[in-house]
Amino acid sequence: MKTKFAFGILVIFFAVIAAMAHKSSAIPANVYPKANVVLIVVDCLRKDHLGSYGYPLPATPVLDAFARSSFVYDRAYSQAGWTVPSIASILTSLYPHQHQTIQPDTKLPEGLLTIAETLRASGYATGAVVSHMFLSPSYELNRGFDTYDTSVFSLKRNPHLIASAHDVTARAVDFIASTKTPFFLWLHYFDPHADYLDLPPSYFGKEPINFYDREIANTDAAIGGFLRQLTARGLLDTTIVMIMADHGEEFRDHRAVSHESYFEEVLAIPLLLRLPGGSSRLISAGYVEQIDVAPTLLRLVGTEPPSQFAGVSFFPDDPNKSVAYMQRPAFGNRIQRAAIYDGQMKLVVIDEKIGRRWDLFDLAVDPFEQKNLARLQPEDVKRLEQRLEQHLKEQHLIGRATIELEPEDEDVLRAMGYVE
Repeated sequence: MKTKFAFGILVIFFAVIAAMAHKSSAIPANVYPKANVVLIVVDCLRKDHLGSYGYPLPATPVLDAFARSSFVYDRAYSQAGWTVPSIASILTSLYPHQHQTIQPDTKLPEGLLTIAETLRASGYATGAVVSHMFLSPSYELNRGFDTYDTSVFSLKRNPHLIASAHDVTARAVDFIASTKTPFFLWLHYFDPHADYLDLPPSYFGKEPINFYDREIANTDAAIGGFLRQLTARGLLDTTIVMIMADHGEEFRDHRAVSHESYFEEVLAIPLLLRLPGGSSRLISAGYVEQIDVAPTLLRLVGTEPPSQFAGVSFFPDDPNKSVAYMQRPAFGNRIQRAAIYDGQMKLVVIDEKIGRRWDLFDLAVDPFEQKNLARLQPEDVKRLEQRLEQHLKEQHLIGRATIELEPEDEDVLRAMGYVE
C-alpha cells in the first residue's frame, strides 16, 4: 500500500531533512511581541501525505517548501480524532473531557477562554475563515473573533460536495487587506474531507486515496496563494504561521475508512511552525498535543496564557512531554475510546457493548500498529490504564452545553456520516 511505502522511507527522509535543518539555525530564544499570528488547520490531513514527512508523491509542494523554513514537529497528536473536540481543544487549550464540546450537538460551554479572546484583549484584531459546518457560530467556537467568516458554507451547501479551499484563501486575503496589525487569523480548510472530488491534477490515480491526494494538492495550492499574499504585502516576516491538521484520515490501513479509529493514520498529525525570519529544524524530542498550540502561540508574542489553559508551550524549548492523551466519546453508534501515549508505548482503551478491550502497541518497533501486545504485556496495560483513568479524574470537568440542530443541518451531517 502506498501509505505504508511512505512510512517505510520516513526514517531515511528524516535523516536527510534533519541534516539540512541543523545547518540553518538553532531555536531562537526570543519572542516576537505583537507579531501577527496565522493558524491554518487543514481537515483530515494525514501526516504521512506530506513530502516533508516522507510522502513520495508530489501532493504538497507548497507545504514542503514552507517546511524548509519552519520547525517540523514529528510527534504532534490530535486530541480526539475528529473536528469538534479537536478544534475546541486547539482554541481553549483544554482536553475534550474538560471542554465537553464532544458531539455534533454540543457547543463550547460558557466561561471557557479561547486564544482569540486572549489575543483580542492584548490588542489584536481577530478573524477566522472556516469551511466546516461544525465550525458554525452555533457551536460558539467563534468566541473572541471580531470577524468570523462562514460564507463558504453558509448557503447550506454541503461542504463535502464542493471544493472550497480557494474560497477560503480569497476571504483570508480580504481580511489581511482590510484589518490593522497585529492580527490573529485562523483559517480552516475543509477540502481533504470526504467526499473526495475529481480535482486536478489527475496523475495521482483513480483510487479513493488518490482522489484524497488531489484534494490535498488543491488545498496546498490554495495555501500557497495565501502565503504569496502575505509575502507580497510584506507581512510574512512579521507573522508567526502555524500549519496543522485537526486529525488524519484512514484508507483501510486497519480495515476502516474515514477517521473513526484510534490508529496513527488518524491521531498523528502534521504540525509546522514558521517564525519571522524562517528558522528551521526537525523536532521529535517529545509529544505535542493540540492543547499546547494556544499556549505556544501566546508565549511567542509575549502574552501570558490564561491559568485556565491545560496545555504547555512547546517553544522556544524542545517539547519534553513524555505522555499524551486522546479521547473520543461515543455518539450515535460509535465506540468510546481513550488513549495514552507513554514514551513509545500506546494503550487504547475501547468500551464496547460487550465490554472493555485494550490495544497496546510499541511504536518504536511497530510503527504500523500490527501487533497488539495487550495479552503479552498485561502489566503495561494495567499501569497505563490506571494512569489514563487518573488523568480523566484529575481534570476539572465543565458542564456540557447543547444546541438544537436544524433539520437541514442534520441532513448534511447525515450525508457526511456524523449522525444516524
